[in-house]
Amino acid sequence: MGHAFNPQVAVKVGINAAILYENITWWCAQNEANGRNLHEGRHWTYNSIKAWSVLFPYLSDKQIRTALQKLEDEKFVISGSFNKSSYDRTKWYCPSMKTDLPLRANGVAQEGEPIPDINTNNKPDIITPYNPPRDNEAFEEFWRLYPRREGRRAAEKAFDRAAKRSSTGEILQGLTDQLPIFEAKEKKFVPHPSTWLNQDRWKDEVQADTSEADVMRNIAQDWFSTKYTQIGGAQ
Repeated sequence: MGHAFNPQVAVKVGINAAILYENITWWCAQNEANGRNLHEGRHWTYNSIKAWSVLFPYLSDKQIRTALQKLEDEKFVISGSFNKSSYDRTKWYCPSMKTDLPLRANGVAQEGEPIPDINTNNKPDIITPYNPPRDNEAFEEFWRLYPRREGRRAAEKAFDRAAKRSSTGEILQGLTDQLPIFEAKEKKFVPHPSTWLNQDRWKDEVQADTSEADVMRNIAQDWFSTKYTQIGGAQ
């Protein structure tokens, strides 16, 4: 499945930023169709740098950060922070202008990678509408992303059942959100894919781009600060 970009956007911000912009606009339009991530009158999307790098393995972390900053500087996107924890620094993005959901992409159409394919006709500046993959393609994307590839047949059956309870797009989005957490764990502590699917774990709330060590360090700092203030006040 090819990654695409709008040539007019690429002229202004570069190819890397144009690719990420296509991703951001698609997900925000899809989230609007599903009524998700609504803040301050806009529908947003977010990813950790690690999750971006999984989706775009040909871009380095530095290239991703530079591209996102370029989009902000050139006013293609705006950023926000709507994380539940004060120490979570994950940035949220949405297009600075209204975008429409591509043809055939609706409330249950978030399947596979959210970037449309490049049009193969003789008009290179035209992007074809995003066509959701078949269920087997969605499973292949799930299997490619999941960090513990064990029990494929059981995972396929569990995926088929899960797809009847939620859209495959929601499943893949939930997995993408949790990838940084999985990467911080030993493989043996990552649940089997069939278990993760059977338990609807894609619905788990996560603090993106915040490691367990960071969380514990912040908790310890808050505790120390509180105790120090109390002691100082007593004196």
